[in-house]
Amino acid sequence: MIDAISSNRDKLKRTIIPVFWGLVISLYNPQALAESASVLGSSRVLHLQDAINMAKDNDPWLQSSRYKEQALQANSRSEQALPNPKLTFRLQNLPTDSFDFSQEAMTQAQLGFSQAFPRGDTLELKQKQWQQLSEQQPVLRDDRTQQVTMEVTHRWLDALLAERSIQIIQQDANLFKHLESIAQSSYRSAIGNVRQQDLVRAQLELTRLDERLFKLQEHRDVKLAELALWLMPEGDNVSHFSSFSLPEQLPELNLTDAAQRVFSEMDVRPHDYEFIAQTLLAHPKVASVEKVIHAQKTGIQIAQQSRKPQWSMNATYGYRDEDKLGHERADLLSVGVTVDMPLWDDTRPEQQIQAAIFNAEQIETEKRLLVRTLASSALQHIKNLKNQERQLSLYENQLLAQLHQQSEAALAAYTNDDGDFAEAVRAQIDELNARLEVLTLKTKRLKSIASLNYYFSGDQQTDSDALNGSANNE
Repeated sequence: MIDAISSNRDKLKRTIIPVFWGLVISLYNPQALAESASVLGSSRVLHLQDAINMAKDNDPWLQSSRYKEQALQANSRSEQALPNPKLTFRLQNLPTDSFDFSQEAMTQAQLGFSQAFPRGDTLELKQKQWQQLSEQQPVLRDDRTQQVTMEVTHRWLDALLAERSIQIIQQDANLFKHLESIAQSSYRSAIGNVRQQDLVRAQLELTRLDERLFKLQEHRDVKLAELALWLMPEGDNVSHFSSFSLPEQLPELNLTDAAQRVFSEMDVRPHDYEFIAQTLLAHPKVASVEKVIHAQKTGIQIAQQSRKPQWSMNATYGYRDEDKLGHERADLLSVGVTVDMPLWDDTRPEQQIQAAIFNAEQIETEKRLLVRTLASSALQHIKNLKNQERQLSLYENQLLAQLHQQSEAALAAYTNDDGDFAEAVRAQIDELNARLEVLTLKTKRLKSIASLNYYFSGDQQTDSDALNGSANNE
């Protein structure tokens, strides 16, 4: 009887080990992953570059900016003309006793014309100021385009991370179900050292995996909804994007030349805040504020024109009727020039100039604050990227292999009646967590790269350069 039990136990060991390692190998097989993937749908794959292009094409902010630029340019053109001249007509010195136009020699029908001229170079300066403000919009659109690229990349990567994590956990759940089935068979047959608590532990781990799956599915749906809001055209709805699926592999994102130069330079001077701030002066967001500063400085020049006199010219033609005896009276022509004279102690021009100067200083302060904020965020992303690359190197060169060996050893000990079932399960859980952590680190690294490409987009080439190789990987 004992020999029969021992024979059955050896036969069970020979069955467990090949099945177990077959399942483990399938977890690392991309083809197997592709066959078991369950993403948004079965239609065309939504690659990262496709998502970015759709977001740019459907971004209403860009069209709004173009309209605003056209409006500012129209304001600039409107400043080319002088103020409208004034035409006046009046009856002067009309006698009230008879209202007879020919009774008095002073009675006239006057037609007057007057034209005012703005102070100094006010017209040219206002035209220049509107043009400077309009030049801000193309720079803002450049910043918006880079920002859309970053935001869509982050949300697309978050959705793909959740989907890939779901696939990995689903496959490990199948492995745990198989181990649970084997443990139940061994427990019913009284073969090996399987205890009831081992069965409870296996069921508990399966329940925990289900819980993780529910949370990941909820997280994936949220990220897909956020992504859809960036992609959908005006008037469309989120359900339109349920027909898309996500690719199986993470894309290969590279730092742009400008971001790579800064990233490499920070190895030499890791805490050089001034270097980062100086580099960020070329950022489109900073450049757009610089356009406003130029317009404000032109506003100072406009305010300074208030010190100059304002001239106006007027001309009046007076028609007189014949007298009572039929003699013609000469018509009268009057021409005059008007200029305002600062006879009193008027402080208005000086106050206007001071207000314009303070406005310019306020924008300068906003620019410095913006550069400080961008530099702080960029420096943090640089540190994050360096830490993520170090962690990935540790996982890929040491931890994954060590955890895999631990999982092998724990399973081998269990199948040889020299180990604990709970330990074998825990070793597999540790390996699963490590694989998920590697996937998370890779995703975070790509998000950091996308963020740095945005922060150092002042010298950026094209989006295709930043996404070099992504099309091949997808």
